[in-house]
Amino acid sequence: MRRASCDDQFEDCTISKCCADHGFKCIYVTGWFSQCRDSPPPPPITMAGFKVDKYKLNWEAKGSRFFKDWKFFTDDDTGGTAALPSSMLKAVRNGVIGISDEGNRAILRAGTRTGKKFKRHGIKIGTKKKWGHFLMVMRFQHLPFGCGVSPSIYTQAAGKTWPKGGGLDLLSYSNNFETFTSFHTTSKCILNEKDVNKFMQMKDAHGTDDKSEFNCHSEVCDKCTKSSSGCAPNVAPFRTGKDWAKNPGVLAVQRARGFIKVFYIPEDKIPNDLKEEAPLPEWWDQFMISYYPFAPSGDDCADDKHIMEKQRIMLSINFCGSNGSPSWADSSECRKEGPLFSKTRSRKKKKHVCRAVDPAEEHAPDEDCCTRFIDDHKGKFYTDTYLKNKAFFDIDWIKVFT
Repeated sequence: MRRASCDDQFEDCTISKCCADHGFKCIYVTGWFSQCRDSPPPPPITMAGFKVDKYKLNWEAKGSRFFKDWKFFTDDDTGGTAALPSSMLKAVRNGVIGISDEGNRAILRAGTRTGKKFKRHGIKIGTKKKWGHFLMVMRFQHLPFGCGVSPSIYTQAAGKTWPKGGGLDLLSYSNNFETFTSFHTTSKCILNEKDVNKFMQMKDAHGTDDKSEFNCHSEVCDKCTKSSSGCAPNVAPFRTGKDWAKNPGVLAVQRARGFIKVFYIPEDKIPNDLKEEAPLPEWWDQFMISYYPFAPSGDDCADDKHIMEKQRIMLSINFCGSNGSPSWADSSECRKEGPLFSKTRSRKKKKHVCRAVDPAEEHAPDEDCCTRFIDDHKGKFYTDTYLKNKAFFDIDWIKVFT
């Protein structure tokens, strides 16, 4: 392979400027290192310390057959207001799934009211197949967002009660708040901070302002401690759902032997290797937004099969519930939607006043701002139009490589 006269093949050409003198380009190998090359650089195997997998297409969902190999789930552990269809036929009838007018993209959207009080059609689907080590890539044009909306893109262990078997939240958010990637497992796994920051600086979104914990242990209980929320190493700044919706591109997760990497690649920077279905994720590190170094962190983190069993891919659109309803009070934007917001509970119930309610602690949908806005049974808040314009997935395709 031809090279410019840099002193060393691993020299960072950002400073030396030797490339331009010899007609070469300074190309990023990772987000923190560049080399002088006239072709894509070889993967930095010695720096990454992991075996590089060669990927081939194993499964895909796209076009008019996008929904063919998915299961439709009706369970909802968030206490939300979505009515979830049990089949593709019901989902089509409810208007929550469809194909774009061009016939080449999948649409999943918030539906209309069901006719039952405080219920609106939503969607929750998961792949029939599951994978151990894999590269999942989703190319999208739009992601759902908005007040009262709780969308999710995640993986979960099939047939297990969360968080058994491990699970990765790629994006999971409510209202207009920031979203980030997080991992959950029943293993007593704490990621090594030095290894987390090996490629680029990351912040634990579940940590405190002055301390990153990177504790991946999660559990379901009534009085869980902070360490039960899972680990969330992410590159800052975090994006909101609206930010994601305005910036189409590729969202990818690589579950390899000993680690997980999550990438976001803007539409205009999608690499040729991915377009040609011969992905080389070891060249994508500059697009990394989250990194989970299980093997280098040792202890229970290194137990590859236990920390994360075979996973299925999940997509959902829900409303309010334990995610969106309590946080309504913290959103200045959402407090302007729906009935008049009040910080305190009124002694007398007033139809024009609402408050933030946690459905896990009390059942009061008629007083909950989020539920009232999403229900909008009289059309007073124009919720149908609001959701139609904001709360939908527009997906080119999802592909899984193994």
